[in-house]
Amino acid sequence: GCSTAQVTQEFAPYPEMFREAGADIIIAPLAPILGADAAPIAHAISTSLAALSNQHEEMRFGELLRRVRCHLLAEGYPGVLGLVSFGDADWIFGG
Repeated sequence: GCSTAQVTQEFAPYPEMFREAGADIIIAPLAPILGADAAPIAHAISTSLAALSNQHEEMRFGELLRRVRCHLLAEGYPGVLGLVSFGDADWIFGG
């Protein structure tokens, strides 16, 4: 979570800065996310992407993030509702 390190800068410029630096997809929180939620969220996203790389199934990033949100919300991690992605949600992973 962003507030765990006592961050004093505004969040707003970071997604734009990453886009300007060439990032195609940025995942960012709209509100502070507790560390207890942040670690499982990051783990779920990374393991979902890794699993797709080993399967024949293809999935757009927007759908992957939607599935991760649904799964983690059902598991009791409400911080996942604060996540948004910027960029190209139509990137296809897997296959």
